[in-house]
Amino acid sequence: PTATDPNQIRITGLKPGTVEVIATTANGISASYTITVSQPVTNMRIVAEEAGKPVITHGSTEGSAEVFVGDRFQLAVNFTPDGTTAPITWKSSSTGIASIENGLLTAKNTGDVKITATIPTIKDDGTPTEKSYVLNVKVKPVRVTSLTMKGLDKKDGKFVATTSLDTKLSLRDYLQVEPSNASNPSVTWTSSDESIAPVKNGIITPLKVGTATITATSDDDKSKSVSVTVTVTASSPTGILLNPRDPVTLEINQSQTFTAVLTP
Repeated sequence: PTATDPNQIRITGLKPGTVEVIATTANGISASYTITVSQPVTNMRIVAEEAGKPVITHGSTEGSAEVFVGDRFQLAVNFTPDGTTAPITWKSSSTGIASIENGLLTAKNTGDVKITATIPTIKDDGTPTEKSYVLNVKVKPVRVTSLTMKGLDKKDGKFVATTSLDTKLSLRDYLQVEPSNASNPSVTWTSSDESIAPVKNGIITPLKVGTATITATSDDDKSKSVSVTVTVTASSPTGILLNPRDPVTLEINQSQTFTAVLTP
């Protein structure tokens, strides 16, 4: 009983376990509490469920990690002392950058985001409170590592292609950006001689017979590029025009010049 109320008692948890506390009146009426004493969490930290994925640097109440757009990692919480548990509430400061659901982190866009794990706990005076650990995550873009032309022939180690004056050529159909999940796969196209083979969005519109080098350069990393030597040939004939026109009549000992003109 407390000093102010004989019907009130104060119970203090001493070690983990379960105990039943029974209140009984003088005439034998009783009521009871089942009290579970748990080990309080003194420290917590967010960790990668699979070691090193991602690599996390830890502080006392916050940690930091770097991931790439498209990454998905399962996170967990380690409690101190060992063996203690608590229900965890996960929260992302920006779900547009990275979402968190039941500890599963999904990186969506570049930027900085805070992932917070929160558990309920109790103060020394018995009032409820919360304890949290924050993981500061930097989501980085997936950088372009290389460009190539898949399916094009090579000559002397260089990509080559041939087209005629009357045929457009699309090099973008052959362009392959690595990795395939690069955050910025766009490229800039240039021609060494636009009077022969100007290029726009990877499509060449030939203007005259000759050779030009077409280059695709990564917008993500200007040091990454791929070039194709394009040869423009004369258009293939589609018909023949005769001059003079058929039929022709010649008299004996008469001569006539005949001309055949290829079209177009």
